[in-house]
Formats: sequence, C-alpha cells, structure tokens
Amino acid sequence: MVVDRYSLVAISIPSDTMERWDGKVAVVTGASSGIGRAIAHTLVTHGITVVGIGRNYAALKKVADHCRGKKGKFYPKAIDINNELQVVALFHRINMKLGGVYILINCAGVFVDSGLIDGKPAAWGAVLQAQLLGLSICSREAVRSMKRFQHEGTIININSAAGHSIPLQPHASYAHCRQTRSHCPD
Repeated sequence: MVVDRYSLVAISIPSDTMERWDGKVAVVTGASSGIGRAIAHTLVTHGITVVGIGRNYAALKKVADHCRGKKGKFYPKAIDINNELQVVALFHRINMKLGGVYILINCAGVFVDSGLIDGKPAAWGAVLQAQLLGLSICSREAVRSMKRFQHEGTIININSAAGHSIPLQPHASYAHCRQTRSHCPD
C-alpha cells in the first residue's frame, strides 16, 4: 500500500502492476486537489509521466513542485475540460510531444450549493458539464490517442463518496451525478 502523505490518501497499488506503466503517459483530470492530486502524485512516484489537468494553475504548480525529484514527471496544464477546443489542443500536444496517452483518470468535479428540492437547473448544469460532458470529451480524446498510437491503455472514472447517496440538501446534484457515473455500463 502506498500512503501519499501529501494529500493523506492511501492508494493500494501492487508494484508489479505499476511496472507495466513505467515511463508511460497518464492524463489526470482534477489533479489540483483531493483524489486527483493523490493519484497524480502516486503515479509520478511510480515512474509515470502525468499531465495533470485542472482550472487552478497555482494549485497544479504546487503539485508539480511536490513531484519534483520523483521517478516520473508531472506537467501542470490549466484548462477547462468543458471546453472542447482546449481539450482537443491539449491531447494534440500530448500526442506530438509525449507520444500519446496510455492512461486517463477522470477525477474532475464541481461542487455547487444547490439542493435537489430547492436547486436551480443552471447550478445542476454546471455539475453535469464537468462530470459528464467534460469526462466524455476527455475520454473521447484519450481513446483517439490510444488508437492512433496503438496503445493498450485504460480509462478510469473516479466516483467520490458523495455518489453513494442522493441527499436532499445542498450538493445533491453533485452526488447524483457521481452516482450516475459510477453505475454507467461499460
């Protein structure tokens, strides 16, 4: 088990499993905080080149600073995953400079203070944009990259603990969206 003290998240990854990915390229959305940050740091520690995506460049830069000197590399990229042009351009750069993607980990999430009963559709839309549309755009581009370079890769969609129930209080739309993502068929 690897304990990432940087973000206080324990991630259990057998070392022989990680050897397969040594030197490969991973894209991690939501890499500036929480689960995404912990995963990005752990992957870099195991020798994976991580392109960390988030909207907050300063937070991504802190992750990059913390990853300095590890076996892999971390490249911070501040983009909005809901912006198709930005996502397509980023994956194009990854393809040209790093030789394509092997791993995509979708961790990006948006919290809005909007309950299910009293919530506003505009607030729910912000959640759905990041957690369904952004995830889909990134997944499409990762698959295109994997196919182009004939990489046998993987896509992992992360579900937070909020997705295990649908509260009627604020953040209900976030929880519902996370639950929906966790139950989508392959």
